[in-house]
Amino acid sequence: MSASLIQQLAERLGCTPEAAEAALRQYIDRIQKQLAQEGQAILPGLGHLIRSEEGLRFEPDASLAQAVNHRFAGLEPVTVEPPSSQAYRKTEVVLPEGEESEATEETEAAEEAPTSPFYEVEPETPQAEAPPPEAEEAASAVMEEAPTTPPPEPEPEPEPEASAESAEPTPPSPEPSLRPPRPPRFRVEEERRRGLPVWVPAALLIVVLGAVAVWFLLFSRPSEPEVVPPAPSQAEVQPTAPAETTAAAATPAADTAAETSTPTVEAPPPPAPPAPGDYALIVGSVTSQAAAERIAERFRRTLSERGLPVTIVATSTGGTTRYRVAVGRYSSPEEALAAKRQLGDVLPPDAWVLRIPSTTQ
Repeated sequence: MSASLIQQLAERLGCTPEAAEAALRQYIDRIQKQLAQEGQAILPGLGHLIRSEEGLRFEPDASLAQAVNHRFAGLEPVTVEPPSSQAYRKTEVVLPEGEESEATEETEAAEEAPTSPFYEVEPETPQAEAPPPEAEEAASAVMEEAPTTPPPEPEPEPEPEASAESAEPTPPSPEPSLRPPRPPRFRVEEERRRGLPVWVPAALLIVVLGAVAVWFLLFSRPSEPEVVPPAPSQAEVQPTAPAETTAAAATPAADTAAETSTPTVEAPPPPAPPAPGDYALIVGSVTSQAAAERIAERFRRTLSERGLPVTIVATSTGGTTRYRVAVGRYSSPEEALAAKRQLGDVLPPDAWVLRIPSTTQ
Protein backbone atom coordinates (compact mmCIF):
# COMPACT_ATOMS: atom_id res chain seq x y z
CA MET A 1 0.00 0.00 0.00
CA SER A 2 1.02 3.61 -0.46
CA ALA A 3 3.16 4.87 2.40
CA SER A 4 1.56 8.33 2.25
CA LEU A 5 -1.92 6.82 2.53
CA ILE A 6 -0.89 4.73 5.55
CA GLN A 7 0.74 7.78 7.16
CA GLN A 8 -2.37 9.94 6.66
CA LEU A 9 -4.60 7.18 8.03
CA ALA A 10 -2.34 6.79 11.09
CA GLU A 11 -2.45 10.54 11.78
CA ARG A 12 -6.23 10.55 11.42
CA LEU A 13 -6.72 7.57 13.76
CA GLY A 14 -4.00 8.66 16.20
CA CYS A 15 -2.06 5.35 16.11
CA THR A 16 1.12 3.90 14.64
CA PRO A 17 1.44 3.28 10.88
CA GLU A 18 1.61 -0.50 11.49
CA ALA A 19 -1.69 -0.47 13.40
CA ALA A 20 -3.29 1.75 10.75
CA GLU A 21 -2.17 -0.60 7.94
CA ALA A 22 -3.48 -3.63 9.84
CA ALA A 23 -6.86 -1.93 10.39
CA LEU A 24 -7.09 -0.95 6.70
CA ARG A 25 -6.29 -4.50 5.55
CA GLN A 26 -8.88 -5.90 7.92
CA TYR A 27 -11.48 -3.45 6.58
CA ILE A 28 -10.65 -4.38 2.95
CA ASP A 29 -10.87 -8.12 3.73
CA ARG A 30 -14.30 -7.61 5.27
CA ILE A 31 -15.52 -5.76 2.14
CA GLN A 32 -14.15 -8.51 -0.14
CA LYS A 33 -15.90 -11.21 1.88
CA GLN A 34 -19.17 -9.28 1.74
CA LEU A 35 -18.81 -8.90 -2.05
CA ALA A 36 -18.11 -12.61 -2.44
CA GLN A 37 -21.13 -13.61 -0.34
CA GLU A 38 -23.79 -11.02 -1.20
CA GLY A 39 -22.53 -9.50 -4.44
CA GLN A 40 -22.48 -6.01 -3.01
CA ALA A 41 -20.92 -4.16 -0.08
CA ILE A 42 -22.07 -1.07 1.76
CA LEU A 43 -19.58 1.69 2.51
CA PRO A 44 -21.17 3.80 5.26
CA GLY A 45 -21.46 7.42 4.27
CA LEU A 46 -20.03 6.77 0.76
CA GLY A 47 -22.17 4.39 -1.29
CA HIS A 48 -22.38 0.79 -2.55
CA LEU A 49 -19.92 -1.51 -4.31
CA ILE A 50 -21.77 -3.87 -6.67
CA ARG A 51 -20.18 -6.87 -8.41
CA SER A 52 -21.46 -7.65 -11.91
CA GLU A 53 -20.28 -9.40 -15.06
CA GLU A 54 -18.53 -6.23 -16.19
CA GLY A 55 -16.67 -5.92 -12.88
CA LEU A 56 -17.07 -3.76 -9.79
CA ARG A 57 -19.36 -0.75 -9.98
CA PHE A 58 -19.57 2.02 -7.39
CA GLU A 59 -22.84 3.85 -6.79
CA PRO A 60 -22.40 6.89 -4.51
CA ASP A 61 -24.96 7.96 -1.95
CA ALA A 62 -27.05 11.04 -2.57
CA SER A 63 -25.18 12.96 0.13
CA LEU A 64 -21.78 12.16 -1.42
CA ALA A 65 -22.94 13.04 -4.94
CA GLN A 66 -24.41 16.29 -3.69
CA ALA A 67 -21.21 17.17 -1.80
CA VAL A 68 -19.04 16.52 -4.88
CA ASN A 69 -21.31 18.00 -7.61
CA HIS A 70 -23.00 20.83 -5.70
CA ARG A 71 -21.11 23.43 -7.76
CA PHE A 72 -22.75 22.19 -10.96
CA ALA A 73 -26.27 21.89 -9.58
CA GLY A 74 -28.98 23.76 -11.51
CA LEU A 75 -27.03 24.06 -14.77
CA GLU A 76 -28.86 23.41 -18.09
CA PRO A 77 -27.51 22.89 -21.64
CA VAL A 78 -27.31 26.05 -23.79
CA THR A 79 -28.24 25.92 -27.50
CA VAL A 80 -25.79 27.91 -29.63
CA GLU A 81 -27.00 29.10 -33.04
CA PRO A 82 -24.57 29.30 -35.99
CA PRO A 83 -23.10 32.74 -36.79
CA SER A 84 -25.09 34.98 -39.11
CA SER A 85 -22.22 35.02 -41.63
CA GLN A 86 -22.92 31.37 -42.42
CA ALA A 87 -26.69 31.73 -42.70
CA TYR A 88 -27.71 31.67 -46.35
CA ARG A 89 -30.62 33.87 -47.37
CA LYS A 90 -32.58 33.78 -50.59
CA THR A 91 -33.62 37.14 -52.08
CA GLU A 92 -36.27 37.22 -54.78
CA VAL A 93 -36.09 40.11 -57.29
CA VAL A 94 -39.23 41.04 -59.26
CA LEU A 95 -38.37 42.56 -62.64
CA PRO A 96 -40.70 44.70 -64.82
CA GLU A 97 -42.39 43.15 -67.84
CA GLY A 98 -40.10 44.93 -70.37
CA GLU A 99 -37.00 43.37 -68.95
CA GLU A 100 -38.50 39.93 -68.59
CA SER A 101 -36.75 38.62 -71.73
CA GLU A 102 -33.39 40.00 -70.61
CA ALA A 103 -33.83 38.36 -67.24
CA THR A 104 -34.61 35.08 -68.96
CA GLU A 105 -31.37 35.24 -70.94
CA GLU A 106 -29.39 36.08 -67.79
CA THR A 107 -31.04 33.18 -66.00
CA GLU A 108 -30.09 30.81 -68.79
CA ALA A 109 -26.49 32.08 -68.69
CA ALA A 110 -26.41 31.62 -64.93
CA GLU A 111 -27.73 28.08 -65.28
CA GLU A 112 -24.97 27.21 -67.73
CA ALA A 113 -22.25 28.77 -65.51
CA PRO A 114 -20.89 26.70 -62.60
CA THR A 115 -22.73 27.36 -59.37
CA SER A 116 -20.92 28.87 -56.39
CA PRO A 117 -21.14 27.17 -53.00
CA PHE A 118 -21.98 30.48 -51.35
CA TYR A 119 -25.34 31.00 -53.08
CA GLU A 120 -28.40 28.86 -53.56
CA VAL A 121 -29.56 28.23 -57.13
CA GLU A 122 -33.12 27.27 -57.98
CA PRO A 123 -33.57 24.04 -59.89
CA GLU A 124 -33.98 24.26 -63.64
CA THR A 125 -37.50 24.78 -64.97
CA PRO A 126 -38.68 23.70 -68.44
CA GLN A 127 -38.70 26.55 -70.97
CA ALA A 128 -42.07 27.69 -72.24
CA GLU A 129 -42.81 27.50 -75.96
CA ALA A 130 -42.22 30.73 -77.89
CA PRO A 131 -45.47 32.57 -78.76
CA PRO A 132 -46.45 33.04 -82.44
CA PRO A 133 -45.30 36.24 -84.24
CA GLU A 134 -48.82 37.73 -84.21
CA ALA A 135 -48.91 37.57 -80.45
CA GLU A 136 -45.49 39.14 -80.19
CA GLU A 137 -46.57 42.09 -82.38
CA ALA A 138 -49.72 42.66 -80.30
CA ALA A 139 -47.76 42.52 -77.12
CA SER A 140 -45.18 45.00 -78.40
CA ALA A 141 -47.93 47.41 -79.41
CA VAL A 142 -49.45 47.22 -75.97
CA MET A 143 -46.06 47.78 -74.39
CA GLU A 144 -45.50 50.92 -76.51
CA GLU A 145 -48.85 52.36 -75.50
CA ALA A 146 -48.37 51.63 -71.82
CA PRO A 147 -46.34 54.24 -69.89
CA THR A 148 -42.92 53.15 -68.94
CA THR A 149 -42.63 52.54 -65.23
CA PRO A 150 -39.32 53.02 -63.45
CA PRO A 151 -37.70 49.85 -62.21
CA PRO A 152 -38.50 49.11 -58.60
CA GLU A 153 -35.81 49.91 -56.11
CA PRO A 154 -34.26 46.84 -54.51
CA GLU A 155 -35.33 46.23 -50.97
CA PRO A 156 -32.56 46.77 -48.41
CA GLU A 157 -31.26 43.59 -46.98
CA PRO A 158 -31.97 43.15 -43.26
CA GLU A 159 -29.02 43.54 -40.96
CA PRO A 160 -27.50 40.27 -39.86
CA GLU A 161 -28.57 39.12 -36.47
CA ALA A 162 -26.07 39.31 -33.65
CA SER A 163 -24.18 36.11 -33.19
CA ALA A 164 -24.60 34.05 -30.11
CA GLU A 165 -20.99 34.72 -29.20
CA SER A 166 -21.52 38.52 -29.02
CA ALA A 167 -24.54 38.09 -26.78
CA GLU A 168 -24.01 38.87 -23.15
CA PRO A 169 -23.38 35.70 -21.13
CA THR A 170 -26.04 34.91 -18.62
CA PRO A 171 -24.74 35.03 -15.05
CA PRO A 172 -24.45 31.60 -13.48
CA SER A 173 -27.01 30.71 -10.92
CA PRO A 174 -25.83 31.08 -7.33
CA GLU A 175 -24.52 27.97 -5.71
CA PRO A 176 -27.09 26.39 -3.43
CA SER A 177 -26.18 26.34 0.22
CA LEU A 178 -25.49 22.74 1.09
CA ARG A 179 -24.79 21.16 4.39
CA PRO A 180 -21.40 19.44 4.60
CA PRO A 181 -21.59 15.69 4.29
CA ARG A 182 -21.68 13.76 7.50
CA PRO A 183 -18.45 11.94 8.32
CA PRO A 184 -18.46 8.18 7.98
CA ARG A 185 -19.73 6.32 10.98
CA PHE A 186 -16.58 4.27 11.50
CA ARG A 187 -14.53 7.47 11.98
CA VAL A 188 -16.83 8.60 14.79
CA GLU A 189 -16.45 5.21 16.47
CA GLU A 190 -12.66 5.43 16.20
CA GLU A 191 -12.71 8.91 17.78
CA ARG A 192 -14.71 7.54 20.69
CA ARG A 193 -12.31 4.65 21.19
CA ARG A 194 -9.33 6.94 21.59
CA GLY A 195 -10.28 7.95 25.13
CA LEU A 196 -8.59 10.64 27.17
CA PRO A 197 -5.13 11.99 26.26
CA VAL A 198 -2.12 10.76 28.19
CA TRP A 199 -1.48 14.08 29.94
CA VAL A 200 -4.88 14.16 31.68
CA PRO A 201 -4.17 11.24 34.10
CA ALA A 202 -0.65 12.61 34.70
CA ALA A 203 -2.05 16.03 35.63
CA LEU A 204 -4.59 14.47 37.99
CA LEU A 205 -1.84 12.42 39.66
CA ILE A 206 0.29 15.55 40.19
CA VAL A 207 -2.65 17.40 41.75
CA VAL A 208 -3.36 14.50 44.14
CA LEU A 209 0.30 14.25 45.20
CA GLY A 210 0.42 18.01 45.83
CA ALA A 211 -2.69 17.86 48.00
CA VAL A 212 -1.21 14.97 50.04
CA ALA A 213 2.05 16.90 50.54
CA VAL A 214 0.22 20.02 51.74
CA TRP A 215 -1.89 17.96 54.14
CA PHE A 216 1.24 16.26 55.52
CA LEU A 217 3.02 19.59 56.11
CA LEU A 218 0.03 21.19 57.80
CA PHE A 219 -1.10 18.34 60.02
CA SER A 220 2.12 16.41 60.73
CA ARG A 221 2.88 18.48 63.90
CA PRO A 222 1.00 17.07 66.89
CA SER A 223 -1.34 19.60 68.37
CA GLU A 224 -2.53 19.64 71.95
CA PRO A 225 -5.89 21.07 72.83
CA GLU A 226 -5.71 24.49 74.39
CA VAL A 227 -7.50 24.98 77.66
CA VAL A 228 -9.44 28.20 77.68
CA PRO A 229 -9.25 29.32 81.34
CA PRO A 230 -11.36 31.98 82.97
CA ALA A 231 -10.00 35.51 83.24
CA PRO A 232 -7.03 35.48 85.64
CA SER A 233 -7.24 37.49 88.84
CA GLN A 234 -4.93 40.42 89.53
CA ALA A 235 -3.18 38.45 92.28
CA GLU A 236 -2.12 35.80 89.76
CA VAL A 237 -1.02 38.34 87.16
CA GLN A 238 1.27 40.25 89.51
CA PRO A 239 4.76 38.69 89.37
CA THR A 240 6.26 37.51 92.65
CA ALA A 241 9.42 39.24 93.78
CA PRO A 242 12.48 36.96 93.78
CA ALA A 243 14.22 36.03 97.03
CA GLU A 244 17.30 38.05 96.12
CA THR A 245 15.22 41.26 96.03
CA THR A 246 13.75 40.53 99.49
CA ALA A 247 17.19 39.90 100.94
CA ALA A 248 18.48 43.10 99.43
CA ALA A 249 15.57 45.02 101.00
CA ALA A 250 16.41 43.63 104.47
CA THR A 251 20.01 44.95 104.49
CA PRO A 252 20.80 47.91 106.73
CA ALA A 253 20.39 51.44 105.49
CA ALA A 254 24.14 52.02 105.74
CA ASP A 255 24.89 49.33 103.21
CA THR A 256 22.30 50.88 100.90
CA ALA A 257 23.96 54.29 101.16
CA ALA A 258 27.36 52.74 100.43
CA GLU A 259 26.04 50.98 97.39
CA THR A 260 24.50 54.16 96.04
CA SER A 261 27.80 56.00 96.43
CA THR A 262 29.60 53.37 94.30
CA PRO A 263 27.04 52.11 91.77
CA THR A 264 27.94 48.78 90.19
CA VAL A 265 25.94 46.91 87.54
CA GLU A 266 25.47 43.28 88.40
CA ALA A 267 24.48 40.68 85.79
CA PRO A 268 21.05 39.17 86.32
CA PRO A 269 21.19 35.73 87.84
CA PRO A 270 20.65 32.83 85.44
CA PRO A 271 17.11 31.45 85.35
CA ALA A 272 16.48 28.61 87.69
CA PRO A 273 16.14 25.22 86.02
CA PRO A 274 12.52 24.29 85.41
CA ALA A 275 10.94 22.16 88.00
CA PRO A 276 8.95 19.06 86.98
CA GLY A 277 5.37 19.89 86.22
CA ASP A 278 5.95 23.51 85.03
CA TYR A 279 4.15 24.84 81.95
CA ALA A 280 5.66 26.79 79.06
CA LEU A 281 4.69 28.35 75.71
CA ILE A 282 5.99 26.38 72.70
CA VAL A 283 6.95 28.72 69.85
CA GLY A 284 8.65 26.19 67.54
CA SER A 285 8.86 22.42 66.99
CA VAL A 286 11.44 20.95 64.56
CA THR A 287 13.33 17.70 64.09
CA SER A 288 16.77 19.37 63.78
CA GLN A 289 18.62 20.46 66.92
CA ALA A 290 20.57 23.12 65.02
CA ALA A 291 17.35 24.66 63.73
CA ALA A 292 15.93 24.62 67.26
CA GLU A 293 19.06 26.41 68.54
CA ARG A 294 18.63 29.16 65.93
CA ILE A 295 14.98 29.66 66.86
CA ALA A 296 15.81 29.75 70.58
CA GLU A 297 18.62 32.28 70.06
CA ARG A 298 16.29 34.57 68.14
CA PHE A 299 13.67 34.52 70.90
CA ARG A 300 16.37 35.02 73.57
CA ARG A 301 17.41 38.28 71.91
CA THR A 302 13.79 39.39 71.53
CA LEU A 303 12.77 38.56 75.12
CA SER A 304 16.02 39.57 76.87
CA GLU A 305 14.43 42.70 78.38
CA ARG A 306 11.47 40.75 79.79
CA GLY A 307 13.61 38.21 81.64
CA LEU A 308 11.78 35.17 80.26
CA PRO A 309 13.80 31.95 79.96
CA VAL A 310 14.02 30.28 76.53
CA THR A 311 14.94 26.58 76.58
CA ILE A 312 14.85 23.59 74.25
CA VAL A 313 12.81 20.54 75.20
CA ALA A 314 13.60 17.26 73.42
CA THR A 315 10.72 14.77 73.20
CA SER A 316 10.31 11.52 71.29
CA THR A 317 7.04 10.96 69.41
CA GLY A 318 6.49 7.84 67.33
CA GLY A 319 10.20 7.06 67.13
CA THR A 320 11.04 10.64 65.99
CA THR A 321 12.85 13.11 68.26
CA ARG A 322 11.44 16.63 68.10
CA TYR A 323 13.13 19.71 69.54
CA ARG A 324 10.62 22.23 70.93
CA VAL A 325 11.52 25.81 71.84
CA ALA A 326 9.83 26.70 75.18
CA VAL A 327 9.38 30.29 76.42
CA GLY A 328 8.75 31.11 80.11
CA ARG A 329 7.74 28.97 83.09
CA TYR A 330 4.23 29.05 84.47
CA SER A 331 2.53 27.19 87.28
CA SER A 332 -0.74 26.55 85.43
CA PRO A 333 -2.10 26.57 81.86
CA GLU A 334 -4.24 29.61 82.71
CA GLU A 335 -1.19 31.65 83.63
CA ALA A 336 0.59 30.55 80.44
CA LEU A 337 -2.38 31.61 78.26
CA ALA A 338 -2.53 34.98 80.01
CA ALA A 339 1.18 35.52 79.26
CA LYS A 340 0.55 34.57 75.62
CA ARG A 341 -2.07 37.29 75.34
CA GLN A 342 0.31 39.83 76.87
CA LEU A 343 3.13 38.82 74.47
CA GLY A 344 0.92 38.70 71.39
CA ASP A 345 3.16 41.12 69.47
CA VAL A 346 6.28 38.96 70.08
CA LEU A 347 5.12 35.34 70.08
CA PRO A 348 3.72 33.66 66.96
CA PRO A 349 -0.07 33.31 66.89
CA ASP A 350 0.15 29.49 66.82
CA ALA A 351 2.12 29.23 70.12
CA TRP A 352 0.62 26.58 72.39
CA VAL A 353 0.91 25.46 76.04
CA LEU A 354 2.95 22.38 76.97
CA ARG A 355 3.79 20.77 80.29
CA ILE A 356 7.58 20.52 80.51
CA PRO A 357 8.88 16.98 81.27
CA SER A 358 11.68 16.28 83.72
CA THR A 359 14.41 15.92 81.02
CA THR A 360 15.19 19.29 79.41
CA GLN A 361 18.08 20.70 77.41
